Amino acid sequence: MACLRTCVLALAAALPLSCGLAASAQALVFDFSYSGGSGKNAVSGSGEFITSSTGSPYTVTGVTGVANGFAITGVTYAYAGADNLLYVPGSHYVDFSGISFTTANHDAWGIGWTGSHYGIAELFKDPFGYCCGVNPINFTVTPAVHGAPGPVAGAGLPGLMLAVGGLLVWWRGRRKSPQPM
Repeated sequence: MACLRTCVLALAAALPLSCGLAASAQALVFDFSYSGGSGKNAVSGSGEFITSSTGSPYTVTGVTGVANGFAITGVTYAYAGADNLLYVPGSHYVDFSGISFTTANHDAWGIGWTGSHYGIAELFKDPFGYCCGVNPINFTVTPAVHGAPGPVAGAGLPGLMLAVGGLLVWWRGRRKSPQPM
């Protein structure tokens, strides 16, 4: 009987988690865009920064979008000494180290704050990521209306129902079997 009580209590504790009722940390998403330069030095891009939910400064853990016509493939720490910190709200969105990301054509970009304006460095033109390539650039960041994709609420409910059903079948079978003396 103690085993049954323990199983029922464990299932009761798991129910809120499986139904998505428990509070969970969810990543925050910020829309961004930038443009600047002219002629063959023109740059433009837009997309989303996916961040940790710890508060400003946010750590950028993912980047999606388009940079100069190429799909952005992710965040990188390997270019331009990026710390990938996003300051929202703040007097500026990034610090000198800035945010770096890679693109589908195997290029890397680093957006940084020079102290008076934003600039962007490109791996193909500036392999060492010295600040700040094309500058000044117009760089905007706004909170997105949606959150980052997370686990589907209620996804564990079918498994929980199967476990409860199996427990009941086991318990009923145990009650009907004769007990050794």
